[in-house]
Amino acid sequence: MTIAIGAPAVEGDTQFTQAWTWLNKEGPANASGIIDTVKIYATTGAEGDLVGCFVGIFYVVSGDTLKCRSAVEIGAVEGGAERTFPGLSLAVEAGDFIGLYFSDGSIRYRNSAGAGLWHSNAEVNHCVVDDQFEYTPLVGTYQLSINGTGEEVAVGGGMGGPANLIAAGII
Repeated sequence: MTIAIGAPAVEGDTQFTQAWTWLNKEGPANASGIIDTVKIYATTGAEGDLVGCFVGIFYVVSGDTLKCRSAVEIGAVEGGAERTFPGLSLAVEAGDFIGLYFSDGSIRYRNSAGAGLWHSNAEVNHCVVDDQFEYTPLVGTYQLSINGTGEEVAVGGGMGGPANLIAAGII
């Protein structure tokens, strides 16, 4: 089964320039396994290209407190179109959320039909494995322009979550 997490990486109607950690409430993971591809849409122009971009997979501990399950440094993301980053290995469980941090630049978002966002409200990279933080919800119909895809991974003849994959030495 294909795993999907996040919202479409599209141009969107506006942008965030704050170098905060942003988490997408839209599109929680539909299954458990490994995210191997991430797509991001950064803004075109002087405030566009993302610098120092990290992507993380997060789960709710309680309320608006989330913890980073897995993370990867993407680096620079050229603005102006959907950019694809294949060959990743991000552990994910059904119900997890995707997020990102960037030190400079601007990420696109849509302000329609989304589930909202969480943000760190501080210039701190929380896309670090085991980092736990109480995020500020951004209530509304926002969809951050980032998503990931991957595959469920069979372990011992069945499907296994990331904890089983780590124990089996797969990740």
